[in-house]
Amino acid sequence: MQAVIDATGNVSSLSPINDRRSHFTLPVAGKTVIEHVVDTLVEIGVERIAIVTDEDSLRTVFGAERGVDRLATEDVELCFVKHYYVDRAAKTNGLASDSGFLWVRGDILYDQESLAELAEHDAAIGHVNLPTAGVHGRLEFNGDRVRARPGDIEHSGAHMAYAYKFPAEAHEWDYGIDPMTIELADTHSPEAVLVDWTPITNPNDYLEANLAFAARQEGGDIVWAESSLDEGLAQNCVITGPCVIGEDVTIEPGAIVESSVILDGATIGAGSYVGHSVIGEGATVEQNVTTNTRAASGETIVAEFDGERIDTGRTEFGAIVGPGATVQAGVTIRRGTTVDTGLTVDPGETV
Repeated sequence: MQAVIDATGNVSSLSPINDRRSHFTLPVAGKTVIEHVVDTLVEIGVERIAIVTDEDSLRTVFGAERGVDRLATEDVELCFVKHYYVDRAAKTNGLASDSGFLWVRGDILYDQESLAELAEHDAAIGHVNLPTAGVHGRLEFNGDRVRARPGDIEHSGAHMAYAYKFPAEAHEWDYGIDPMTIELADTHSPEAVLVDWTPITNPNDYLEANLAFAARQEGGDIVWAESSLDEGLAQNCVITGPCVIGEDVTIEPGAIVESSVILDGATIGAGSYVGHSVIGEGATVEQNVTTNTRAASGETIVAEFDGERIDTGRTEFGAIVGPGATVQAGVTIRRGTTVDTGLTVDPGETV
């Protein structure tokens, strides 16, 4: 079995978490997002994967040097394909042209059983759990069938799980996922397969995904990087799971971290409380900083990401602190607040 992972584009709504790295390489509970996608594909029997990308950084995730086009791992052969919009067939370079292929996104955490069901079909389009009948652009879903309707392609995002099974002839179809899905629906009467997924489109999604992985791991609900466990954590700090603690993190005496993600190189100062938050790479939260997490009314918290106000669906939500930011001593951070990348918050302020 073979697959294409589409690892193109960027997600501004994840800012500031992905300001200094590709969102495909953001860590989720100890592995990057795209590594989780590869692992899921391997688990369902995929043996060859073409990763379509302009990101050289993705190569380093799998141990490849820049410019290396192909490498073998223990369970799968990976090929890196330059962004496909210049050449019709380039999107599947490295795959066998006489076999069909799965197509998935590199920034979505897919349910393994869903992808396994998708792969069983010769032609299929994955959709999410919305009402049985619905329309996305020119695709019309009705029960377990999907068809193309006349008209122009429109981008609504509704119903689509961005997971597909294409037949062998799709290697030669016009480039781009929209024309490919229309061709599939026009010519192959594809199945409509319900796909369980976890999209990561904003910092709240990112927090939720990490905490969900941590909560279901065996042996406890805290994911530790060894470098932090060995050297960075003071004996009398308190960490309440689910939590994810990255590499080279320092948590000083008397600090409390609850249900949060602390990314590589971050520091939590003595006596600080960080709850239901994401602390970015290399960020510093100094001594006696408090993140407020709960509304007095018990309502769900609304936060602003990339200029859009989002109901997080959480009754507790702290702060998003961007990479390299510094929150100086004695600061109080209101629930739902974002501290931008590299910003310094002066001592004693409330933000």
